[in-house]
Amino acid sequence: MRISLKEYRLPMLATYLLATICCIIYSYIISTNTLVEYKLELWIWGSELITYFLPIIAVAPFSFILYGKLKQDFIKYAAIRKSRRVILAGEIVQAMLAVIITVFSIYFTSLLIIMFFIEPASWGIRNNLGNYPFGEFQVASPILFGFIWSLWMGFVASLFILFSSVLAMNIDNYFVITLFPVAYFHCENLITGLFRIPQISIVTSAVLNRLQPKAMNTYTYLIGVCIFAVVIIVTNKILTIRKEMLYDRD
Repeated sequence: MRISLKEYRLPMLATYLLATICCIIYSYIISTNTLVEYKLELWIWGSELITYFLPIIAVAPFSFILYGKLKQDFIKYAAIRKSRRVILAGEIVQAMLAVIITVFSIYFTSLLIIMFFIEPASWGIRNNLGNYPFGEFQVASPILFGFIWSLWMGFVASLFILFSSVLAMNIDNYFVITLFPVAYFHCENLITGLFRIPQISIVTSAVLNRLQPKAMNTYTYLIGVCIFAVVIIVTNKILTIRKEMLYDRD
């Protein structure tokens, strides 16, 4: 299974530049009119704009590549030489790596620029971040914490392109495979909010310090990701069975 990101270089670069610039501008605007207790908070608040559009950033620039190969029967022709499953796995891994690298670069570049070049207009009393899970880590080592969190966000974002890839293998509709992961992100957030269980939301896994400290623990960030992984697996199984039934009817 050969891994190459050559096809993804242009969407990766374009997405990285646009999202990073937007995050920095938004953080700068926040710095001019908001009381800041820790400088890392500028990055936390500024990156919320990127997190809100995370499924779009992860799917829209990249999903058309695998979809195009499936649509043009590239996978079918390539499967003459290799297993179709191996080829599909390679394509999905490439897409996930492209998303991980892009999203990590967006968050970490924004962090470095904010920490070194943007100064808040107003400082408050420093007594907030330490109450959150990993709060002391955020306060004591903001750059190292930001590096790790940026990697985590890259991983979370890669699940959306994985979800889109699963849909692409079973559904011949580009709008569905692009918009459905976005719809899941926001609808799941709405539903868990209505039932007052935001702790299990994928949004909580992706938004740093989202809930009140007493509502969070060290495992809060994992729950939404695990549930989303189960949703992807179940969706793939259901769509595969549906596809096999349709072929049997033909």
